[in-house]
Amino acid sequence: MTGARRTTRCEGGDAEPAAGGVRKSQGFWVGDEIWTTRTGLEKHRRELNELVNVKMPANEEAIGRAAAQGDLSENAEWEAAIEEKRNLSARAGSMKEDQRHATLLENAILPENTVCPGTKVRYMDHTAGKERTITLLGPWDATDDSKIVSYRAPLAQGMLGLHTGDRQQVNLPGGEIEIEILEID
Repeated sequence: MTGARRTTRCEGGDAEPAAGGVRKSQGFWVGDEIWTTRTGLEKHRRELNELVNVKMPANEEAIGRAAAQGDLSENAEWEAAIEEKRNLSARAGSMKEDQRHATLLENAILPENTVCPGTKVRYMDHTAGKERTITLLGPWDATDDSKIVSYRAPLAQGMLGLHTGDRQQVNLPGGEIEIEILEID
């Protein structure tokens, strides 16, 4: 099926054609849920715990030290510590909200032969002329070596819903590439 364009019917009718002319399947990953593995969720919980129990108390101490210096109207340390407090509080709130939307990939029913979170994808990057393999998991599972990619990352977003043999133009921050799905596991 190399080079062929595959058309897929989606629940609720046809999806709009994606760039490159392939109709993508709508899947379980569409919505407010944040799909992750148990390991990714634990990693996120540890990061939130460190933020709330280590970084925020350290920031409160910094605010106290800055306040002890006297006149707060011209105290750059005070201003910096207060700004950091706002940033830490906002980040903690965001992380707590994300955890409320976390859903384990281990509980998902993965559609057959469809690129989705929880799948390993072998694809051809026709733009670079290289074959690559990645595993799509949650945002808290991603690794720096690009072997495990968040399903929310631009490359993964361009692949989601595709099937073996599908070709697709994918917009990345560094420019557009053309990919072909070779294998889904």
